[in-house]
Amino acid sequence: MLDLMPSESTTRFAFSKHDAVLVHGTRYQPVDETDKGYILVRADGQGVAESYSRTEMARLVELGHVAHERNAFLPESARRRLELPSEMLSTMGEKKHRKAKRREAVVLAFLALEEEGRVKRTDASIQSALNDIKVRAAVFCSQRSACDENAIDPDTLIMPKVGVRSVRRWLSAYVKLGLPGLYDAIENRGNRQSRLRPDELALMSRVVGGYLDDRKPSISTIYENVQ
Repeated sequence: MLDLMPSESTTRFAFSKHDAVLVHGTRYQPVDETDKGYILVRADGQGVAESYSRTEMARLVELGHVAHERNAFLPESARRRLELPSEMLSTMGEKKHRKAKRREAVVLAFLALEEEGRVKRTDASIQSALNDIKVRAAVFCSQRSACDENAIDPDTLIMPKVGVRSVRRWLSAYVKLGLPGLYDAIENRGNRQSRLRPDELALMSRVVGGYLDDRKPSISTIYENVQ
């Protein structure tokens, strides 16, 4: 779907340098936008830069010759981070928010110690700094955060139970996905639609339905018939 920017004259399209724009089926990447129009280069690196005026682009869009893929040239990790909606977090229960807050505290503790030059991203270094990470994490966990706005009495600090593998795993998830990566199975949420076409699903349903037959064909037979 094309992003539009209102204009008093010709419609302006909001192309980002990370987007892909397909014109007549050829894939381009926007490199610049001027008062007159757009400058695109082919995604395969072939040819020279091509320019389209706003009027030309609007006409191509009207004829259905343009497709727009947002963030197509972003690294996978950055694209996944953008695709995780904040609304998803708001639907989670208090228990998950508290768990994410503890993980966030551990990650922030590690990053703070790393900035001070007291720990590196190796198992040996994390192991030697584990107690410091736990103490610092306990302090972070007592404060308000994006996961949990409740603060606790600093006199009741509880150091989290965490090992080297957990520190590395949570740090990696945080770097790739930001805060949402610290919630359980958050990266597995999203489009769960089947990649099979409707006709394939219909065929499979008829064959698999044969398992309900009184003659009880074996699973291996059903599998062979599906194939």
